[in-house]
Amino acid sequence: MGEKGEKWFWTGVDRVMNIVLLGFLWLICSLPVITIGASSTALNIAMSDYVRGDCHSVMKSFFTAFRQHWPLATKIWLIHLIVIAVLLWDLIYYRTGESTQDVLGATVAAVGLMLVFFELLMVYAVLAEFPGLTVKTALVRALDLAFTCFFESLSIAVLTFAVPVAVFFLLPGFLPALPGLIAYLDWQILPKMFQKAKFKKGNREQNRAVRKQNQ
Repeated sequence: MGEKGEKWFWTGVDRVMNIVLLGFLWLICSLPVITIGASSTALNIAMSDYVRGDCHSVMKSFFTAFRQHWPLATKIWLIHLIVIAVLLWDLIYYRTGESTQDVLGATVAAVGLMLVFFELLMVYAVLAEFPGLTVKTALVRALDLAFTCFFESLSIAVLTFAVPVAVFFLLPGFLPALPGLIAYLDWQILPKMFQKAKFKKGNREQNRAVRKQNQ
């Protein structure tokens, strides 16, 4: 193996190890369920820094982000849980009826669930990219990103469902690391989405500089 091949090999090993580690960290820190929002934000921040070459330790990046973003991310996660529960209840309730009103109600609930799903795919990446947002701004910006870059968002949605199925059948032993793999694939797409959406860059660049200093 030449010098270039050896470098490529160890780079691949490092990438796999970090993906596996972040997947395990997300699973462990999400076990209480209420912490899923904070874990997802920390995963996105650590993976974003790693993919962009701004991270010396994904573990340190993950736990620093978890601690810093816990309050806001938890509020956002609880809001999603409540909204999804209400929309699912409405969908089940209206689907049992046969009137025009029931059909309309079921349609509205289904569309609402679709909007929430796409927004949920984006919101923790938005929190990772833009620090200091309010709950309202984070939700609005996530929805804006999802539909400004609809085809990219659709690609992320497909990955979110297709990758677990493929791993389950082909590499079941890799399932615990699945969140890290999905996040890694997402962050091959997300930077271009943020550029396309043309959000303000000031906070993002300042946040990355601060995270570099803390590592």
